Amino acid sequence: MLLCGGFALASGLPENLLSLLPPLLVLDTASTGLSRWLEPTLALLRNEIASDAPGGSAMLAKLADVFLAEIARRYLSSLDVLIISVPSAAADDPSVGAALALMRAQPDAPWTVADLARKVGLSRTAFAARFRDLVGEPPMSYLARLRLGYAAGYLSATDKTVREIARMVGYESEASLSKAFRRRFGRAPGEYRRQQAAAHGVRATATG
Repeated sequence: MLLCGGFALASGLPENLLSLLPPLLVLDTASTGLSRWLEPTLALLRNEIASDAPGGSAMLAKLADVFLAEIARRYLSSLDVLIISVPSAAADDPSVGAALALMRAQPDAPWTVADLARKVGLSRTAFAARFRDLVGEPPMSYLARLRLGYAAGYLSATDKTVREIARMVGYESEASLSKAFRRRFGRAPGEYRRQQAAAHGVRATATG
């Protein structure tokens, strides 16, 4: 039996995750140990397809999500260095690269340009100019984009409320996140979550 599938990716994925993957990925299931969970997962997929039971589409979507997540995790964990989609000059620069790492690791921190400059050992003016030159946008603009990308991911993949997500990604309130989110994605967080749930054939369970 040949199983084929596809995924439609929504806009707003954090940091352009597709850039981390190769055009074609082939995994050796025998040498990687992948077959230990791949075979039962494929068996579940075959059973769901054959049974045509109520709720089958939702089950297939969930099983396919697990399949894709594990494949991507195996590949990404095998990389020596995971480079996010910023210009290589920015990632390699000691000061700007360190600032990028700080923002990604602690998006909830109340960062300012002065804070970041101090952390990486530059003056505020020199840091802001160097960051803009290498990344292509000001530090606070990049941070806002990063935070909203994380927020979109949490809305799509978790049941956390908008208020909880706001705290996790560095916004003072649900209202401030909602305003920024609507400006970037053209819809409120709750609407975005419902659309993502509908697109994946599942029902959103969180409020907000």
